[in-house]
Amino acid sequence: MADHDFSSDRQLSPAIPGRPQPDFRSVVQLRLQLRACGPGRLNPWMGPSLRGLLAKPLKERWCHWEPQVRDRDYRHCAGCPHQRRCDYAQLLEPGPVDPVVVGRWNAPHGLAIIPDFPVPPEAMPDGRSVALGVMLQFLDPSAGIIDEVVHHLDRCGRQFGLGGDRVRFRVSRDDQPPQRWDWLSSLLGSGRELPVESVRTCSLRITTATPITLKRDGAVVQQPDLVDWVAGSLRLVRSLLSRETSETIGLGAERVDQYKRLAAPATNGPADWKPLNYERASNRSGDRYRVPAITGRGEYHDVPMPLARLIAVAGNLGIGQNRVCGNGQVRCDVIG
Repeated sequence: MADHDFSSDRQLSPAIPGRPQPDFRSVVQLRLQLRACGPGRLNPWMGPSLRGLLAKPLKERWCHWEPQVRDRDYRHCAGCPHQRRCDYAQLLEPGPVDPVVVGRWNAPHGLAIIPDFPVPPEAMPDGRSVALGVMLQFLDPSAGIIDEVVHHLDRCGRQFGLGGDRVRFRVSRDDQPPQRWDWLSSLLGSGRELPVESVRTCSLRITTATPITLKRDGAVVQQPDLVDWVAGSLRLVRSLLSRETSETIGLGAERVDQYKRLAAPATNGPADWKPLNYERASNRSGDRYRVPAITGRGEYHDVPMPLARLIAVAGNLGIGQNRVCGNGQVRCDVIG
């Protein structure tokens, strides 16, 4: 296997009919440690590199086609008749579903690879091996999937490595077993739906744990306000639910504007947002491109408590673009 031919995250237009969106309520999270086996330079944000490292071996493991057919006709999964039942596709190249969310054609990625950010610039400063923390986040994984992914991450880390210097690493698990989380129960609490009426407010601090890319009217947001966070959070959580469930709990399309209006009176407090343009590379096409994102933190006042909870839950799943690479992880703290 050539060490330069890893998969990109490009999605093609769907070529097969959509299917009903299932509910992805169960999230399984597993913490790992990647221990460098040799020296070399590391990128501050390793999410895209880890995604690329895993993609090719997982596709070779689970793709339903013979290698010649796969490499000729299905380098991308779009249009493949097996896409709906293929473990690889469900994790990294999910197929089209009924568009519950306007502008969204594909189901959410079943795997997000979330490394710590930022990582040290050198893998072995002063001869000591750096340990990089990584969380694997799965949506309703089937039996054996988690162990397979960890196995291939360890194998490819030892064989191919990360970054331009191909820093090799080995994988070890934390003592804690995988943690299962019902994010919808966390969102709704004891209620049956997210309220849109006048509710208690708070002051909220939002801090990025990984780079995030939010968009407003097609442009990347550099100084997000509360409506930007609410819009991104709603887009994410609604993509994880069927149309019927979304409407039942008050997240139907007709309610989205109501939540945005509920967020509009909130005011911006002190903020420290910094632009980050990191590089992504497609090993299938050979293209390299810059991805705009931001990091930092900001405070918001007069935030309705249900919206604070919405952003906190979505922030543990990954808000905005490139969630599969670990982008969009945020932490929320009520400060008043």
